[in-house]
Amino acid sequence: MRQAHSADIASTLGAWVVSKIRRWDRNLFESYHPELHYMRGPGPKWREKHGHAAAGTGLGNLAVSDLPNAGV
Repeated sequence: MRQAHSADIASTLGAWVVSKIRRWDRNLFESYHPELHYMRGPGPKWREKHGHAAAGTGLGNLAVSDLPNAGV
Protein backbone atom coordinates (compact mmCIF):
# COMPACT_ATOMS: atom_id res chain seq x y z
CA MET A 1 0.00 0.00 0.00
CA ARG A 2 2.85 2.34 0.66
CA GLN A 3 4.00 2.10 -2.96
CA ALA A 4 0.54 2.97 -4.30
CA HIS A 5 0.49 6.12 -2.18
CA SER A 6 3.94 7.11 -3.43
CA ALA A 7 2.82 6.54 -7.02
CA ASP A 8 -0.20 8.81 -6.48
CA ILE A 9 2.01 11.55 -5.09
CA ALA A 10 4.48 11.17 -7.95
CA SER A 11 1.75 11.33 -10.60
CA THR A 12 0.15 14.35 -8.94
CA LEU A 13 3.50 16.08 -8.65
CA GLY A 14 4.30 15.20 -12.27
CA ALA A 15 0.97 16.62 -13.46
CA TRP A 16 1.59 19.80 -11.48
CA VAL A 17 5.07 20.22 -12.96
CA VAL A 18 3.75 19.63 -16.49
CA SER A 19 0.97 22.20 -16.00
CA LYS A 20 3.48 24.78 -14.75
CA ILE A 21 5.79 24.15 -17.73
CA ARG A 22 2.88 24.47 -20.17
CA ARG A 23 1.71 27.72 -18.57
CA TRP A 24 5.26 29.12 -18.65
CA ASP A 25 5.63 28.08 -22.30
CA ARG A 26 2.28 29.63 -23.24
CA ASN A 27 3.05 32.91 -21.47
CA LEU A 28 6.52 33.12 -22.93
CA PHE A 29 5.81 32.26 -26.56
CA GLU A 30 2.13 33.01 -27.16
CA SER A 31 1.74 36.38 -25.50
CA TYR A 32 1.22 38.44 -28.68
CA HIS A 33 -2.06 38.09 -30.55
CA PRO A 34 -2.09 40.47 -33.52
CA GLU A 35 -5.81 40.03 -34.05
CA LEU A 36 -6.37 41.86 -30.76
CA HIS A 37 -4.64 44.92 -32.19
CA TYR A 38 -6.31 44.88 -35.59
CA MET A 39 -7.74 48.21 -36.72
CA ARG A 40 -10.48 48.46 -39.33
CA GLY A 41 -9.22 51.65 -40.91
CA PRO A 42 -8.81 55.35 -40.37
CA GLY A 43 -11.27 56.98 -38.05
CA PRO A 44 -12.96 60.38 -38.04
CA LYS A 45 -9.93 62.20 -36.59
CA TRP A 46 -7.72 60.96 -39.44
CA ARG A 47 -10.33 61.91 -42.04
CA GLU A 48 -10.66 65.36 -40.49
CA LYS A 49 -6.92 65.89 -40.51
CA HIS A 50 -6.44 64.68 -44.09
CA GLY A 51 -9.50 66.41 -45.55
CA HIS A 52 -11.46 63.29 -46.47
CA ALA A 53 -15.23 63.14 -46.46
CA ALA A 54 -17.00 61.84 -43.40
CA ALA A 55 -17.33 58.09 -43.01
CA GLY A 56 -19.89 57.85 -45.75
CA THR A 57 -18.25 55.19 -47.84
CA GLY A 58 -18.73 51.48 -47.80
CA LEU A 59 -21.64 49.40 -46.59
CA GLY A 60 -22.56 51.91 -43.90
CA ASN A 61 -24.63 53.91 -46.43
CA LEU A 62 -26.69 51.02 -47.74
CA ALA A 63 -30.31 50.83 -46.83
CA VAL A 64 -31.84 47.45 -46.08
CA SER A 65 -33.70 47.65 -49.40
CA ASP A 66 -30.35 47.89 -51.25
CA LEU A 67 -29.18 44.53 -49.97
CA PRO A 68 -29.79 41.36 -51.98
CA ASN A 69 -32.77 39.31 -50.81
CA ALA A 70 -34.11 42.27 -48.80
CA GLY A 71 -37.67 41.62 -49.88
CA VAL A 72 -37.61 38.00 -48.73
